[in-house]
Amino acid sequence: MDCSAIACAAALLLLLLLRPCESDDRIVPGKPLSPGATVVSEDGSFALGFFAPSTSTPAKLYLGIWYNDIPELTVVWVANRDAPVTNTTTSPAPTLSLAAGTSDLVLSDADGRAVWTTNITAVPGTPAAPPTGLAAVLLNSGDLVIRSPNGTTLWQSFEHPADTLLPGMKIRVRPVMRSAPWTGYMVASQYQANTSLVYVVFVGTEEEMYLTYSLPDGAPPRTRYVLTYSGEYQLQSWNRSRAAWSVLGEWPAGLCGRYGRCGANGYCDGTAGGGAAPACRCLDGFEPASAEEWSRGSFSKGCRRKDEAPRCGDGFLAMPGTKSPDGFRRVGNRNLEECAAECRRNCSCVAYAYADLRMSGGASAGDATRCLVWAGELTDTVKMGDVTGSDTLYLRIAGLRAGERAKTNALKIALPAVLASCLLLLAGISLARFKFKGKIGNGKRRKKQNLGAMGSEFGETNPGQEFALFRFDDIVAATRNFSEAYKIGQGGFGKVYMGMLGGQEVAIKRLSKNSEQGNEEFRNEVILIAKLQHRNLVRLLGCSVEGDEKILIYEYLPNKSLDAILFDNSRKMMLDWPARFNR
Repeated sequence: MDCSAIACAAALLLLLLLRPCESDDRIVPGKPLSPGATVVSEDGSFALGFFAPSTSTPAKLYLGIWYNDIPELTVVWVANRDAPVTNTTTSPAPTLSLAAGTSDLVLSDADGRAVWTTNITAVPGTPAAPPTGLAAVLLNSGDLVIRSPNGTTLWQSFEHPADTLLPGMKIRVRPVMRSAPWTGYMVASQYQANTSLVYVVFVGTEEEMYLTYSLPDGAPPRTRYVLTYSGEYQLQSWNRSRAAWSVLGEWPAGLCGRYGRCGANGYCDGTAGGGAAPACRCLDGFEPASAEEWSRGSFSKGCRRKDEAPRCGDGFLAMPGTKSPDGFRRVGNRNLEECAAECRRNCSCVAYAYADLRMSGGASAGDATRCLVWAGELTDTVKMGDVTGSDTLYLRIAGLRAGERAKTNALKIALPAVLASCLLLLAGISLARFKFKGKIGNGKRRKKQNLGAMGSEFGETNPGQEFALFRFDDIVAATRNFSEAYKIGQGGFGKVYMGMLGGQEVAIKRLSKNSEQGNEEFRNEVILIAKLQHRNLVRLLGCSVEGDEKILIYEYLPNKSLDAILFDNSRKMMLDWPARFNR
């Protein structure tokens, strides 16, 4: 061999050594994947290949993605979930190949039959992708994507989840459990996994709505949400010292978290105190569909209407502190009055709920309202109490007189205050100027004379406004005889209920009969409240005194008290310093 031949051979060898190696994080046309081989993400976190979930059936293989750097086989995604392929020594091996003509990944069994395919829908008139540059790539996130030669993502495994939700995946429908409808809270840091926080984010656009989560940059991708075979939704993190998965959180939390536990038109009362188990109850106007099954603790058949269905002209019963039921329809660009009218004029509408997302810091642009209406059965309703995420559900009741709602819908936040005479409703009271007005019936003159004297004094000090006197019977009807279902608070001097009086939502403070507060003390309390005036404090609407019953009626504040925002880490950012100063 002469020197020129030796030089050429050396140059060729050098070119081969310098040629970049084909990456093992992808599948390309003409190079299928077979059992025993794997595709590994660039950073080594995930692997794609064939696996056998049981050692007793090693010939039954599945194509899946698993954590590559964890000693315990933990599969996060499976392609052929219902149809394993066969791998024997006497027949050809199954393969996963990328078809250049259709840009599809195709899993073929030993006989060449297609067991699974990505089934990419081609746009009519679009030419087939050329084989050069087409690839199925396993990303560092665990997402298997098919990319066209120009870099467009044609398909991805994240859009077809199995039982595991990895960071960056979108969760849309999981009927095992259901949170309350979105109230506008966009981002929340929920759990600390090792040294990394898990950030849960709700994304809403005109095209889609979904929930996703993320981990800080540089955090190991060993934290995941899993839907177990028994129906629990868990947040898990890999514990290196124990070489096992640790459960950081688990849902549903409690019996009321189970989807539809009390059946159609029933609700789960999650406010029971004293360690009592949550009870299933029927919504107003309904009764158990099977009293015998309910007595045995089986509620799947739900509730049925007692009598006739409500009509168009019937009114709505307010149910505060409720997780709104499933099956709603969202009506955009509506205020509270328009949302109520939307349901009122539709005879098939049985309930509605409303939220202004600007009040909860969840919307900064576009339609910031959330008007929900229901037609048909109400499923997965929960009485949550006065907690974040609860709604006021307005339920149409047969025979209930319809009344117009209050005309004001201004944002007001109750200011916490401690008064010497009582614990005031929603931690704060503000009075407009008022005077006593109204005739007193002869049969009740003795019970209301002192209020008349009080009214004259109010008229002298605060002329120009009205102060209403409410009948005790109307208050009993508005609160369903002071039902616990209508209670929204309690203090040392009594309980607070929500009700409808004169077509307006009101908060009703019933002073305890054991408070030892007589008419004189009650009179002094109202006088004291009358002297507190501020635009951000709740307004007193009137009172009722009959026999030993002493009741104050305030406007109802759906946004709760100021401390509910200031001391809630997920809500306090809604009020920046300019907003606090200007309020």
